[in-house]
Amino acid sequence: MVAVLVIIAAALRLWSAAQPALFAPDETGQYLEQAHRWLFGYGAVPWEYRYGMRNWILPLLLTGPMAAGEAIAPGSLLYLILPKAVGAMASLSILWAAYEIGKRISQAHAFVALAVVAVWFESIFFAGRPLSEPLSIAVILPAFALLLRAEASQRQLIAAGFLIGVGILLRFQFGVAAGVFVLATCWQSPRVRLLPVIIGGLIAMIVGAVVDIAMGMTPFAWLATNIYQNVIINRSADYGLSGPWAYFGELDAWWGWGRFAILACLIPAYRANKVLVWVAMVNIAVHMAIGHKEYRFILLSATILMIVAAIGSVEIAKWLSARFHWPAWSVIVLPVALWGALSLHLALREPMVDRWKGFSGSLLAMRDAGKVAGACGVGIDAPLLWYEGAHTWLHRDVPIVMLDRSEMTGAKAAFNLAIGPDTMQSSLGRDFAAIVCRPAVSELNSPLYSAPATKVCLYQRKGGCDIKGHENRRVNAWLRARDQ
Repeated sequence: MVAVLVIIAAALRLWSAAQPALFAPDETGQYLEQAHRWLFGYGAVPWEYRYGMRNWILPLLLTGPMAAGEAIAPGSLLYLILPKAVGAMASLSILWAAYEIGKRISQAHAFVALAVVAVWFESIFFAGRPLSEPLSIAVILPAFALLLRAEASQRQLIAAGFLIGVGILLRFQFGVAAGVFVLATCWQSPRVRLLPVIIGGLIAMIVGAVVDIAMGMTPFAWLATNIYQNVIINRSADYGLSGPWAYFGELDAWWGWGRFAILACLIPAYRANKVLVWVAMVNIAVHMAIGHKEYRFILLSATILMIVAAIGSVEIAKWLSARFHWPAWSVIVLPVALWGALSLHLALREPMVDRWKGFSGSLLAMRDAGKVAGACGVGIDAPLLWYEGAHTWLHRDVPIVMLDRSEMTGAKAAFNLAIGPDTMQSSLGRDFAAIVCRPAVSELNSPLYSAPATKVCLYQRKGGCDIKGHENRRVNAWLRARDQ
């Protein structure tokens, strides 16, 4: 039965990875675009990479499957699907971690924990996202499971330390929570347990330093630069600020009324899993102190709490079974059925239902632009660069021309294709005609569009392009000029 659940989990995650969708612009700007640029030789460079405030581990990990996809099926989207699919398969490690955490109590707890993670909508949704958070969690949680073993071998402890080190390299903000967990599980045996974990972590750091050097960077200078830019001079505030309690609102938005069930199920599981619960709280507290907030930043906490809640639901089912003389199988079937129903409900409600294919219209329009014969420039609304996929989805070394809506008429000689909402026609003028339009999904609700949109369109003008006088609008020149 475990094998069946793993197969179901893999199928759901591969489906999620195959969707032409975008959740966070970092998927394109920080990771896929940089992998594409390194592999194919062209792409947009955001300020984070010009300043050297990110390491190259995740983009380089994406280049292998991206190259394989291009080699296997050139002209298709496989070069984008494979990197996401590999990440989705890597996330199956969380199922193993959930099983191991639950097994400390019983096989029933282990099975339910695995089953709940297998079908939980957030785990499925984020598994196919090329983002640092889900990939970091995919290595950190198995390390936590290893460290919870009282009789973990030296090799297992070194492996746990290495995995935690890799997780921190991917998402260093998880480092505080990971450090607390290591101390909580190892401090009583510093030589037997803590030292091997430290050795494993140092091996990961050496790997990180080698990658930095290979990419022409001073080892770990990216970390100092990141902290300086986002904490000292607070550049992250440019992307929005929220109060310290905003994450509780985020949990409400994602979990809905299910948050009450999750909290209730945490209670009977707390005693056996208090280290995990406290580490989840520490991670939330760390991110509460940072002004710029996004739900994915506390995904580690949400995943931990979900696993512990699944374990707690078995305790509640056991009590109900004893109280009402239900059959023994109800202890497993009841929690799995209820969590599965809750997951399906949350996955299909607003706004979650739109997130599965978010910005698909914009991404596919950029892909269509890359296939147009005679394309010599693609004009896009400036705020939509990463939401439309940049060169990652264009997949053609054609200039991307950055535009403000009011400037389109004056700059239209520089491009013969344009992408935008169906309300964009009046700004482009009669020279341009829509050649393909798709229903807008997340675009409908995005503040990036100044007017209500029902469709995202690719527009074309007959003739060539004259970039002279508009070189400053080419994507990298535009980004440099605005320090973006």
